[in-house]
Amino acid sequence: MMVECLQELGFMVNVARDPNEICNRTITVYGLGGKIPGGGTLENPLELFVGNAGTAARFLAALVCLGQGVYRLHGVARMHERPQAALFQALRELGYRIDSPNDKLPALIHGGGPRAGNCRVSIEESSQFASALLL
Repeated sequence: MMVECLQELGFMVNVARDPNEICNRTITVYGLGGKIPGGGTLENPLELFVGNAGTAARFLAALVCLGQGVYRLHGVARMHERPQAALFQALRELGYRIDSPNDKLPALIHGGGPRAGNCRVSIEESSQFASALLL
């Protein structure tokens, strides 16, 4: 799901099969010089469907904060039950707007570009919250 979401964002992504190991892939993401492709508008946000991929959801939530525009991050019903509150709170501490009535997906994330700042995040529920912020 991460590959599809990165492509939806506008990144070029190459997925190459390993000729010696059928399950292995080499994935190359071509950057855009530090720019995160823009999102949509409040009326028409850029839709990013993560399925049931918690890692993708958490990493993408932090990534799209660095873009400009509005992104709607959502997944399957089970993904909408999984915790995101600690990550969303940390992103809000950094000054980003995250609209989610219950601090779970679906969420509207308003990109605001890179910002200096400090935040704290609990890793009680998942260390992915800290990993997303560090990446």
